[in-house]
Amino acid sequence: MSFRARYGRRVAQDSSTAAALTVTLDCEDGGSLVEIYMLSSVNATFSIQASLDGAAWFETESVSAIGGTPENRAGPNTYRYLRVVCADANDNEIIISAGAA
Repeated sequence: MSFRARYGRRVAQDSSTAAALTVTLDCEDGGSLVEIYMLSSVNATFSIQASLDGAAWFETESVSAIGGTPENRAGPNTYRYLRVVCADANDNEIIISAGAA
């Protein structure tokens, strides 16, 4: 059974080794609770971005992460698409989930 079928949430996740990382999630309906998990092997900056159409993006928050310490964000979302970008070439991990609480 998929995570979405089991918990009613959409999830996008990926990791990188000594490389930048971008993870994008189609939230489908917007208007959902979103949780974002970010981790980098060394100090890094993550950019949380939103879009209504998947083409025009804007930054909603810049997160300065301390190496090896997870950063978490949670809250309501009104956008169709969310993405998290870490341009730093580190070992990075990003998970975005959206949907029913």
